[in-house]
Amino acid sequence: MASFSIFRRKEDMPTCIKSRYGFTLLEFLVTMIVIGIMVTVGIPSFLDMITKHRLKGATESIYGDLQLTRMEAIKRNKNISLTFQTVDANNWCYAMHDGDDCDCTKANNCTVDDQISMVTFSEEFKDIGIKTNFKQDSTSFNPVRGTSNSGSITLTTKQKSSKLIVSSRGRIRVCSDDLMEYPAC
Repeated sequence: MASFSIFRRKEDMPTCIKSRYGFTLLEFLVTMIVIGIMVTVGIPSFLDMITKHRLKGATESIYGDLQLTRMEAIKRNKNISLTFQTVDANNWCYAMHDGDDCDCTKANNCTVDDQISMVTFSEEFKDIGIKTNFKQDSTSFNPVRGTSNSGSITLTTKQKSSKLIVSSRGRIRVCSDDLMEYPAC
């Protein structure tokens, strides 16, 4: 049986007949509800991932600077220290120096061989707190064998923490009960 149409081409069809392609309002609303649920479930996980990366970044930065301080002490054949200063829980700084006095909160105050050393501030690591148990919040590396005064640095967020441990032999290790990249403390 042949079908007949009064329209010879699709372009000649009225708009109300052509627009059968697309979404209904109900399909659109269901899609928006599903997307809303996925975003609601995903945001806390995403924020947790950002916090972990900030903590890991701060940990790796301090680890690298401790290693650099040790290498500079051996290379320059003189004691080099890394000093930490905290103003409050999330406002801190640290710098490498070769003298007795280093206040990283003051500009151009920390030097190595009369050259101004770089200062790292807590603003680079948002919402990361720091606590040390070094004598006078400073660890000093001896040039002979790279030995150091022992102590630790604990970095914390609201729920997570990591710890850098410096042994008297100058060995630096990292541990964390919250970051899977490091062994447990």
